[in-house]
Amino acid sequence: MPVTRVAVGGLGAIGRVVARELSAGMPGFVLACAAVRDHAKAQAWLHAERITCPLVGAAEFPALADLAIECTPAGMLEGICRPMLEAGKSVMVLSVGALLPRPELIELAKARGGFYMRVLWVVGLALVLSGCRAPSTDDWLMQLEDSEVVKRRQAIRELGAKTDEVAILILTSDAKHLRFIAPRKFSDLGTIPITKRDSIAVNIFGRKVGEAMNNVPMVKHVSFFESVKIRDRAVPIQKMITVPILLQGEAVGVAQVSRKGDTPAQAGPDFTSADVSKAQDLFARISPYLVEARPERF
Repeated sequence: MPVTRVAVGGLGAIGRVVARELSAGMPGFVLACAAVRDHAKAQAWLHAERITCPLVGAAEFPALADLAIECTPAGMLEGICRPMLEAGKSVMVLSVGALLPRPELIELAKARGGFYMRVLWVVGLALVLSGCRAPSTDDWLMQLEDSEVVKRRQAIRELGAKTDEVAILILTSDAKHLRFIAPRKFSDLGTIPITKRDSIAVNIFGRKVGEAMNNVPMVKHVSFFESVKIRDRAVPIQKMITVPILLQGEAVGVAQVSRKGDTPAQAGPDFTSADVSKAQDLFARISPYLVEARPERF
């Protein structure tokens, strides 16, 4: 099995989790090095954790690693990304908001013709997005379902959702259907025509306005996907937020965050209008990257 050497940019709360997991052993990956601002503090932590990891400057990453995972404050983003991208290497970015005013980094990644950019969106729905050179649809969908640990933690923290309670649908390249990209298991079950009137997702897609439903079983909707078992058994959706994913005012997909349970009480508290606004804002920020990474035939 090929081994990917991983450099970690920053050993804060997230960087430490990454370093610890890599050090403990992940098939196909090895911890190669890390870059930090406070060497003494980082070295003390590494020693306490019994982790062997050279501390180097970010400029040294390309010579030592195949993939850099950026876990630093936003101001250090370019120092982590640029050397790797200029060397045609891969980057995983956590400070995603800091990418928005730096489109030149994305253009640089494209120009190098290798791995375009792997972007880890640590937002309420914790989506992993990967744009690879000429990606196949299956490759793209698989990358979108990476990082289950991060996904669970962030979804629970932001909107109280579990991993299988977050669904993302993207408009197909022919602009006639919505297709699931998450949960991964749904992606092979077909698509939803944008003319299907009894689909909650389609209605929200057309109206371009999000809403919360706290009585889903009472609302006529397509329930086929709901019957697919992701946990040990199919659990009904009791409450759900559905928001359009907008890019420059146009809908390019739909996101749904649900609360499941055998009864409304088991599902948890009702969603609020503030939850809807939060979810819609989060997905509006990631929409450019969803569209950028979508394969030509999707």
